[in-house]
Amino acid sequence: MIYYALAYLAGNLLLFNKVLSLILILGLFIIMKRKRFNVIHFIMVVIISLSSYMMFQNDLKLEKNNHALLLNKAFQGEAKLITKPILEHHKLKGKIEINKKHYTYVYNLQTSKNIDLKKVSAFLLQKTCKVNGKFNTIKNEPNSNLIFMIQNIYL
Repeated sequence: MIYYALAYLAGNLLLFNKVLSLILILGLFIIMKRKRFNVIHFIMVVIISLSSYMMFQNDLKLEKNNHALLLNKAFQGEAKLITKPILEHHKLKGKIEINKKHYTYVYNLQTSKNIDLKKVSAFLLQKTCKVNGKFNTIKNEPNSNLIFMIQNIYL
């Protein structure tokens, strides 16, 4: 039933926007009351909302802990550059895969006169290589995405 799906959504929403979640649950109860649903349906909506909230709360807590562990931690190991790097102001930006997780990376190029930066950008597409760098965030918020700042690439 659509009511159970909305209850599941309200439980997820409770993590991020409590007011909107409570309005959704209250709206569900009003609609269910007007349609004269059984008491068992009301109980099921409450159970689904609470179980959804608890399940995603645990998942969010684990994700935040992993995020905090990686932040400002040096990494040296295998990585795959999965997208063609975009060159902006002597910085290469793109997507990188480390331990089967995808991150955005930034690599500051040391410019020299005999290096064609566009050829370097094309060469790095779909390369698996050893990298040295650390994880940072653009914003100082705990929920912002991690960015991998590459210091060295070993081909």
